[in-house]
Amino acid sequence: MLPIYLAFSALGLVGKGTVAACAVGTLILAVRMHVDHLRLVWFWIVIVAMTVVDALLVAYVPFPNKNYTFPLVAPFGYLEYLLISSCVRLADKKTKA
Repeated sequence: MLPIYLAFSALGLVGKGTVAACAVGTLILAVRMHVDHLRLVWFWIVIVAMTVVDALLVAYVPFPNKNYTFPLVAPFGYLEYLLISSCVRLADKKTKA
């Protein structure tokens, strides 16, 4: 996460760097928490779809150029994790039915 934050910071986009680092951390956490699905194609489709959504949000939402602290960013990361987990559960349920 640190290299992503530093890359955005070097470009003068500290706010976007914080959000991008949080999004990457959340995606990594989601993959680690659902390790039993790593060999399934639909799981990686869900992860790639969420990566694309995160990239579009970071690219097109005008975040203020502030260095957000963890208590401000953590709830959004938690919500994103819940969204990813819900998508994984839904896809798992649809493929087993």
